Amino acid sequence: MQERGVAARGWLAAVGGLAVTLAMPADGHAQTAAPSASGSSLPAVVVDAPSRARPAARPQPARNANRAAARPQRGRTTTAAPPTAAAATSAAETATGPVAGYVAGRSATGTKTDSPLVETPASVSVVTRDQISDQGAQSVSQALRYTAGTFVDLRPSSRYDIVPVRGFGNNNGVLQNFVGFQDGLKLQRGISFAVPTVDSYGLERIEVLRGPASILYGQSSLGGLVNLVSKKPTEKAFGEIELSGGSWDRKQAAFDFGGPADAEGKWLYRMTGLVRDSGTQVEDAKDQRYMIAPALTYRPSLNTSLMVLANYTYDPNSWYSVFLPQRGTVESNPFGQIPTSFNAGDPTYEVFSRKQASVGYQFEHRFNNAFAVRQNVRYMNLATDFQGVSVSGFGANLHTLTRSKSKVVEQVDTFAIDNQAEAKFLTGAFSHTVLFGVDYQYADASRLLGSSTAVPTIDFLNPVYGTVIGTPALQTDASQVNTQFGVYLQDQIKFDRLVLMVSGRHDRAGYDYRQTTLATNARTLASQSDDAWTYRVGALYHFDSGFAPYVSYSTSFEPVTGTVLSYDKTAFKPTTGEQIEGGLKYELPGQLLATVAGYELTQQNVQTPDPNPTHLGCSGVATARCSVQTGEVRTRGVEVEVKGSLAFGLDLIGSYTYQDMKITATNTAAELGKRPVQVPEHMAALWGMYHLKHVSSGVLGGLSLGAGVRYVGESFGNSTNTLVVPSFTVADAALHYDLGYLSPSMKGTRFSINASNLFDKVYVASCGVGTSFDAGCYYGLRRTVLATLRYRW
Repeated sequence: MQERGVAARGWLAAVGGLAVTLAMPADGHAQTAAPSASGSSLPAVVVDAPSRARPAARPQPARNANRAAARPQRGRTTTAAPPTAAAATSAAETATGPVAGYVAGRSATGTKTDSPLVETPASVSVVTRDQISDQGAQSVSQALRYTAGTFVDLRPSSRYDIVPVRGFGNNNGVLQNFVGFQDGLKLQRGISFAVPTVDSYGLERIEVLRGPASILYGQSSLGGLVNLVSKKPTEKAFGEIELSGGSWDRKQAAFDFGGPADAEGKWLYRMTGLVRDSGTQVEDAKDQRYMIAPALTYRPSLNTSLMVLANYTYDPNSWYSVFLPQRGTVESNPFGQIPTSFNAGDPTYEVFSRKQASVGYQFEHRFNNAFAVRQNVRYMNLATDFQGVSVSGFGANLHTLTRSKSKVVEQVDTFAIDNQAEAKFLTGAFSHTVLFGVDYQYADASRLLGSSTAVPTIDFLNPVYGTVIGTPALQTDASQVNTQFGVYLQDQIKFDRLVLMVSGRHDRAGYDYRQTTLATNARTLASQSDDAWTYRVGALYHFDSGFAPYVSYSTSFEPVTGTVLSYDKTAFKPTTGEQIEGGLKYELPGQLLATVAGYELTQQNVQTPDPNPTHLGCSGVATARCSVQTGEVRTRGVEVEVKGSLAFGLDLIGSYTYQDMKITATNTAAELGKRPVQVPEHMAALWGMYHLKHVSSGVLGGLSLGAGVRYVGESFGNSTNTLVVPSFTVADAALHYDLGYLSPSMKGTRFSINASNLFDKVYVASCGVGTSFDAGCYYGLRRTVLATLRYRW
């Protein structure tokens, strides 16, 4: 109950903080401050010093000219894409606003301030709205397929987006890296299957921060995180309607419109929605969704803004690929390969429904050009009802599978708040952007669970569905509360072309778990509290030529929670990590951004079997060995990413990933020096989209052609590296046509066809969630074709 007390104090702190910020005068300070460019909580904070003479003045190179003037005009459609909230007053890019083309110049994910990417000593990728649309990405995972350092195809799904970064956060265990942040606030999950979802259609940008991020966000995966940037209200009125159809009887309709709600422009709004009904490559597995996301901004003055963001998403059913045996997928089987369409469950029994509702706000007040305060808040309620069948092993032969069943009903209420104060000032020749923040997270989850092995077998050669399976009796009732309270300080220092970044943070994370066995009323209790300090230092030099070499050092922590304790009945310590990174960036403003990064990551306090063979039963299984935290994992890697939106009409993405990941300390001799499961050593991708508007003003000018290729190297399906998952290469293609080039009456209308895995390659994406009989393997997505008709006004 101690953590619930902490939670209550956190709520009071949040309410008090809001009362203080709302009580601040809106117009009692200097009115020369620029308005928030997007109406968001992250203003345009540039690290450059305020106007003053430099010690040694020099002519400014052309790359420092207005970024919007340098960016080529896009030829995607005869009607402009949805604008930023500041489109009427400024065409300059902001850290949370739209980008013309593929090349973002600014981001807040790596610093929590509006900073140039080329002057951020960290590895950050931005997937823009244009890229998502061009590639026809239907999920966050699909939108990240061409991003360096991420492996998103390990388990195809319409239910979850799992995004390992730099080898950490794969599909094994509670530390799997679900997409974890939206608008800078953590998307907190429940105990088992209650994981939030965000549809890619409702997003303006998808950003990946590679490397430890605890300094800004608290507990998070060592490899990095994904931050989703929502669509926001706009100053310029616009509208968009899309109708889509494609493979597996996919049907989808979406809309997006917004603009000013009053003549003075103090009130802005946006409404985004989507309806989808689709099958999947697995027989009778569904992908269904309803989503509505209203947003409203109130700006009483140039210095004050309050934006409210809400979302309701209902998934009547969704698909999550069930693991299949290695024999019949990645290895041969005397009875042939298991079909990619094989449903190992039963469509008459299985269901996964999710109802997710959230509301929050982003508040900002600028006292003057030097000082601003912000507060970001979100509350979410998530409820899931899961009833499913999973494969347990082969039965009497290698074509009959034994199965088990589960029933899980979950709910989680989450709250997150981030308070920020930002100051810009000079100390001699040094300019500073100092950020001080206090954040708090709270998640209160409950779960009813039942499971059973009383399920009929299924033959993949002749599957029979509709047999009576029966819902298992509920066996346990569990509740869980997670909290995190963090205080952080960051200074971005600039001296001429030199940029320095120094950051520090302290976190206190709490965990309280209670479970009751319904048949016996026996109770299981677990509680722990963890404290951690994390740091980051970085340096970058931005040459006049556009090149910017950088180095950085950062640390991270991630609590290990659960009911499993060590043999001496103590809770496990958080895993900790550190990273050394060096790289080189190059920017041609608005047209090209290239990044090369080399790094070494080390994760410590990794669990490994207890060396004492008599230490058994910690997990509840009498014969299972307990664990200690003397393990270690080390990754050394190189990433190359190039994004271009060139003046002659070519959009380009190229990426290469090398990650040498090894288990460097373990009590299992056969694992020492081996690569963890589901971690490819090499990955590469190349995508190009050419817009013929730049070479033709006739009917061919409406045509855009795109093609891409993705390569994922071999990985391993077990920790001893004896099960090899072969590499695979797949191709993608796109054809878009702006119908306004055929007739002025069709201005704003675009027809597009996108194909993923164009040549319909059958491949195994990964293996690794194993049982005693076999490793669990997942087929990759087969060819998917999507046709879309879009009208914009």
